[in-house]
Amino acid sequence: MKKQYDTILFDLDGTLLDNDASFARAFRVMKMLYPETFSQNVAFDLAGMIDLYKHHKPNPEGYLSEYCQKTGWVLERRPEAFVSFWFGLYLDYPVLYPEALPLLRYLKEKNYKLGIVTNGNTLTQSRKLRSCGVDDLVEVSIISDSVGVAKPSPGIYYIALERLQAKAENALFVGNNPDTDILGAINAGVDSFFIPGRTLTQTPTYIGELKELFQLL
Repeated sequence: MKKQYDTILFDLDGTLLDNDASFARAFRVMKMLYPETFSQNVAFDLAGMIDLYKHHKPNPEGYLSEYCQKTGWVLERRPEAFVSFWFGLYLDYPVLYPEALPLLRYLKEKNYKLGIVTNGNTLTQSRKLRSCGVDDLVEVSIISDSVGVAKPSPGIYYIALERLQAKAENALFVGNNPDTDILGAINAGVDSFFIPGRTLTQTPTYIGELKELFQLL
């Protein structure tokens, strides 16, 4: 028999938001805006751009400058301006997984209390939420930078539950990171739904793809 919930909380990145597809869309826009840069024989491909962002976050401008020196790739903009502009495109053109919006609309129509609980910077996470339309479908969006506590601390879940006037025993958290999303939900006494993709280090209540929530809820 299915457990009855009245509150569904979601992680954002990697759960509702397809980051790789978002990077790809921003890259395509960048190529259209700067064809001379990307037509060079030694230009970055998409994999290179994603690597730049994911593995060199502390100093992507320095990494890009070194790359240009080694390869002879020529930028029309200063490296820091290039990286800033590309990241801005990523924030303004986020891509949701195909099931994300239909699922949120389905849950909203069934009168579930809906919320987002995400780690990250307030400005960037808020911008992504607005750009992809998720913010319009949930009642609360809790960003770690804004509230001063991050997953896997139970405190960020408690804040979401308090603002939704919900109880932990009636809530389900959906996420893709076992060490933040799932562990945090366990710490807060909230059931969890794990979307596979990373090594599972915790014991979630459920495991499945996003689309399976249509049948579960």
